Amino acid sequence: MTAAKQKIQVAPDPLTIEAAAEKIRDFQAAMNAAFIARHEQVRIITIALIAKEHTLLLGPPGTAKTALAKTLVTGLHGGFFEILMTKFTAPEELFGQISYKGLQKDEYRRVTAGYLPEAVVGFLDEVFKAGSPILNSLLTVSNERKFDNGGKRMDIPLEMLIGASNELPEENAGLEALYDRFIFRSWVPYIVDEDDFLELMNLTGEPTVSATVDPVALEMLRNALPFVDYSPVMPMFVKLWRSLKKEHGIVPSDRRWRKAKKSVGAVALLAGRLYAEPEDMLILADSFWDNPDDRGTIHGAIASVVSPHLAKAKRYLDAAVEE
Repeated sequence: MTAAKQKIQVAPDPLTIEAAAEKIRDFQAAMNAAFIARHEQVRIITIALIAKEHTLLLGPPGTAKTALAKTLVTGLHGGFFEILMTKFTAPEELFGQISYKGLQKDEYRRVTAGYLPEAVVGFLDEVFKAGSPILNSLLTVSNERKFDNGGKRMDIPLEMLIGASNELPEENAGLEALYDRFIFRSWVPYIVDEDDFLELMNLTGEPTVSATVDPVALEMLRNALPFVDYSPVMPMFVKLWRSLKKEHGIVPSDRRWRKAKKSVGAVALLAGRLYAEPEDMLILADSFWDNPDDRGTIHGAIASVVSPHLAKAKRYLDAAVEE
């Protein structure tokens, strides 16, 4: 077999990975400095960016969900598509108008320039209000990064969908499938800390970020994902799978478990490592819940698998917060 037919992949140098991770952490720090009390959401979005997975931001209006998404794409220097969805939203509003020139040639295709099929990041506000004509296309776009246009399935540059909603999806098969495509989920509350509130009141203007995502560093971390060593945490995955199912009745989909492994690898890479550590699995607390009320249970189950001491500390913390 010639070299032209098969490329031999070489494991990246650990020092190179650490240097790339530091550049991405610089952007993460700049996002944290710009957005008050949104460290958790910034971290999730940064991990999702490395893993090229989709993120759902759930919470009441006025909690900077849109601003987070817009600031992210500014740092990426990529195409951004944004839409506020309703039950009346038509496919043309997401995917582009029908080409009149195409119709003259008996071709039914859309002009996608400026719409979701040509975006690097898509922000879908009130995503679960989408009607059934849009759902099937969104499933293909989100899962396969492809769009059916005029009888041809085209590759699209989409790296991440960020969905936002004030409420959980209603129970129907179409919305459940779309909900499952969002590997990361984060509840975005109103500010509760007094110091954070005072900082918010002293703000002037919209959040601005002083750093941008280094595209070379980001691509380097993405290319390194297949080389992450998961052997230190694979037994913990089995224990967590068993614990969630038998003790808590929580059964994530097989797709979500596979994506979860990649998410843990992205956490390791952001830390500058080519191997996963037990604490990296804590990111899964923001991946496995269907209802925000279940996050604490899932986080506790992960903590128990990762470290008994961590689980004990979490119980004390939960008790203190409740008090």
